[in-house]
Amino acid sequence: LIIFIAWMCAFSAITKLPIGLYGIMDMSRVIFATLLGTVVLNETFTLRTAAGLAAVLAGLLLVNTQKHGSALKTENGSGRFIVLTLISCFLSACSELLDKVLMSSLESGQLQFWYMLFLTALYLGYMLAKRMKIDFKVIFKNYWIIILSLLFVAGDRALFIACADESSSVTAITLIKQCSVIVTIIGGRVFFKETGTAKKLICAAVVIAGIMLALT
Repeated sequence: LIIFIAWMCAFSAITKLPIGLYGIMDMSRVIFATLLGTVVLNETFTLRTAAGLAAVLAGLLLVNTQKHGSALKTENGSGRFIVLTLISCFLSACSELLDKVLMSSLESGQLQFWYMLFLTALYLGYMLAKRMKIDFKVIFKNYWIIILSLLFVAGDRALFIACADESSSVTAITLIKQCSVIVTIIGGRVFFKETGTAKKLICAAVVIAGIMLALT
């Protein structure tokens, strides 16, 4: 249920926010994950971790300011989609925390099976409530749907295996995942012709530097 709501928020936000901006805002989940890991699982929180988080925050703030210090606007001038992104990030961090907790009593493959089963049931319920029609022909017209599904399964499998390792921590796993922002920003430039790529990459570099500092 938690990840279902998180995805609903994310899907609403990503349709309105530039993909590069969304990718960097999505990195705020590392802050939530670190706080949850420290408070709930008693994970180590050092000065380096604090400094790394500060750098992550700085990078997120930089990408949301323009030359004159005004907030970076979405296409329709509304910031509610940024709020939805942050809600999605917080719920995703909660989900990652629960993954780590549940892995102490479940095998990774079993957890992924139940996770995907209940998530599918929730989506079916949502589609029935919205009376959405399923067009199976679109699968043959857009092969990216199949590729995306395979990537989701493979990514989740890798995540659950990592969570099963006793030496892993919620903070470390979440930090490492954020390196994917580089692909997101470059993809926004190549496929959607988004501008301001240099600034986004600089902000991403600041965030990734913070991630590396927190992990050392």
